[in-house]
Amino acid sequence: MVKLSTSAFKTGNLQIAGLSFRLLFFIAVVAGGLSACSGGNEGNNTARTAKETADNHNGSLSGTHTPEPGQKDCYNFMVNNDTVIITIKWQDTTRFTGSMLYQLHEKDRNIGSLEGSRVGDLLLADYQFSSEGMQSKRQVAFKRIQDYLVEGYGPVTADSAGFIFSDPRHLNFDLNRKIQAVRCL
Repeated sequence: MVKLSTSAFKTGNLQIAGLSFRLLFFIAVVAGGLSACSGGNEGNNTARTAKETADNHNGSLSGTHTPEPGQKDCYNFMVNNDTVIITIKWQDTTRFTGSMLYQLHEKDRNIGSLEGSRVGDLLLADYQFSSEGMQSKRQVAFKRIQDYLVEGYGPVTADSAGFIFSDPRHLNFDLNRKIQAVRCL
């Protein structure tokens, strides 16, 4: 039921079924924002068609990804209470720098910088990060598959600089955590 009166327009107090216009507007904005973020097939990830992803991504998403110097690639994983955000800036076609944030449920949050290289679709980097006030360094690996990255895991050895993979050629990749290519901001 809509109650309209001349005084409602003068004071800005339009009432619809007992709710103020401002409250209804706020609810509509929040509902619109939530519906834009919640459509998806994998947890809370926003589903995108390959064409939409390709249109929004700075680099090529089909076949082998050959970056250009200065190109920036961004990746994002947000499911339930887990978040991984990766930004890569290509120095040339094989070397890159960047940043990475890990915020996994019931684990320490860490954020830091990447410096690495690409061999085919494998990205291997030194990750220097801060977690709970402590500085650490470890090697990370990601395999690029279509328009996402998957992290590689394997045995590591400790050296004076941090942890490195014992054999980066023999890593296991976690296909359950696909870090999706997104538009860089």
